Amino acid sequence: MKMKNMVLLFLLLVSTSRPTAAQDIHFSQFYETTVLRNPALSGIFSEDFKAGVVYRNQWSSIGYPYKTMVASAETRYAINHSQTDFLTVSALFYSDKAGQAALKTTGFYPAINYNKFLEDEHNSYLSLGFVGGFLQRSYDLDKLTFDNQYQGGLFVPSAGAGEQLPLAKLSVWDLGAGVSFNSSLGSDNQLVYFAGLSAYHFTQARASFSETDPALTMATRWNLSAGMNLVLDDTWSVQLHGNFALQGAYKETVAGGFLRWGPLDQSNQKGFALNGGAFYRLGDALIPFLKLEYRRQSLGLSYDINTSPLKVASKMRGGLELTAFITGFFSKQYDDKRACPRF
Repeated sequence: MKMKNMVLLFLLLVSTSRPTAAQDIHFSQFYETTVLRNPALSGIFSEDFKAGVVYRNQWSSIGYPYKTMVASAETRYAINHSQTDFLTVSALFYSDKAGQAALKTTGFYPAINYNKFLEDEHNSYLSLGFVGGFLQRSYDLDKLTFDNQYQGGLFVPSAGAGEQLPLAKLSVWDLGAGVSFNSSLGSDNQLVYFAGLSAYHFTQARASFSETDPALTMATRWNLSAGMNLVLDDTWSVQLHGNFALQGAYKETVAGGFLRWGPLDQSNQKGFALNGGAFYRLGDALIPFLKLEYRRQSLGLSYDINTSPLKVASKMRGGLELTAFITGFFSKQYDDKRACPRF
């Protein structure tokens, strides 16, 4: 294969089905990475802060696996005397490595979100968030081979590629924003729900390693998100999530939910809880899910059972995903009756 064709193939593999849009990473437990989903969904939880990590290993059954690691944190602060309006500050870092060429993407995304209380009996909030990010992509040329290195039936690494190669590193800035509405229903507000819309890559940053071909760009990604949590009694609750993403020629719809069993301990506080359920990524994977909670720590486990046409090669083995999170309060004098965005 000629070097020119190899470069074109390489660029095609790291892009979407259209040669003008690069596709983002995604997660099965998508509700745990709010900064990448919608910055306006940050701060919508029942405590003062949340921090955690995500690890994903995908496609190890059919070649070089895609490995993704995430670390994130978010916290909110009251900005008025009645402590009803909040400013949420969050940040997310991720590293993704894929393929024989060790294509690596790292990103740092700080975000800010304003949670505005709408002064009603259902604890309704309207939130507006913004996120700015720095992305860096690279690949390892030493792990690629070229026609010029095969001479007289022998492989000669020192011969080099024999052609001009594209850049091995690319750095770009990113920008996104989102809006969300969070409220509740029922006489005791036992059903809490949210809905949100977001967009990323307003800058349409270059995604090509080639300095002479700026056509490959990051297409704007739109996310439509919704979720609900219904408290059935003091022990049982059910939670549902859905997300639709549109980026260039790519569409992704994933939805599902889980049942939570979590009786309160003797001091009427959170103790041990067990969550179990499943999600479905349309046309791609069935995702069984299990999460264990102890007080304010949680450990989640999911696995993609591949249902796409690739299932013949993958033997239906998709990706393993692990999450670990902790939440908490800054003050022991916290009043749970105060208005705050929660889910």
